[in-house]
Amino acid sequence: MRYIHFFIFTFIFSALCNATDLPDHYTFPQNYKEGTYTQSFKDNFLIATHDNTDSKFYKSVIILLEHDEKGAIGFAINKVLGEYPLSSLVSNNNNIKNSDKQKLDKIILPIFWGGPLDGNKIFVLHSNDYVSRSTKIYKTLSLSNDLQILIDISENNGPKDSLIIIGISAWGDNQLEGELERNQWSLGEFDSSLIFNDKHKNKWGLAMKRVFLPL
Repeated sequence: MRYIHFFIFTFIFSALCNATDLPDHYTFPQNYKEGTYTQSFKDNFLIATHDNTDSKFYKSVIILLEHDEKGAIGFAINKVLGEYPLSSLVSNNNNIKNSDKQKLDKIILPIFWGGPLDGNKIFVLHSNDYVSRSTKIYKTLSLSNDLQILIDISENNGPKDSLIIIGISAWGDNQLEGELERNQWSLGEFDSSLIFNDKHKNKWGLAMKRVFLPL
């Protein structure tokens, strides 16, 4: 647990990825096999199947926010790293006021692992009732990644529902299609109540009940 705690102290806020811009230094995995892009599955869940042998994604549920012929980007929503004060996420930020840092120190929330890429970046996945300068609004929810949203959460002025996430999940062109064709993932219909459900260990089973076959 000490290792995770040290790691969190090094996180930074950074600009959100564009639609399907892959993270810096992205490389395709070994044994990568291309599939064929036929349609976008954004705004749905990716649910790891038992055929997915990547231990990082064991029973992962990922909300897929971007998906086109260039690739895909999403966030795991059921992998909790631990519970930490919000101040631990901004300890290296010299622009934060002491009064704000004290507020953040009093709020302890679960921090989620969003995926294996860009592991030094913080994102807040949240309901559409909140907007800050960094907010990107999607069909069913929003994504922000600036200091203000953490301060607003600490002051009870933030979104009604939120997940604080570190790292992202991303796929290159035709990579996700290949994994879907090899049955490494199932597709599940979006359900916002599942994303913000506080029974994180139940999310995979609940998501599996929403599986559908693409047309």
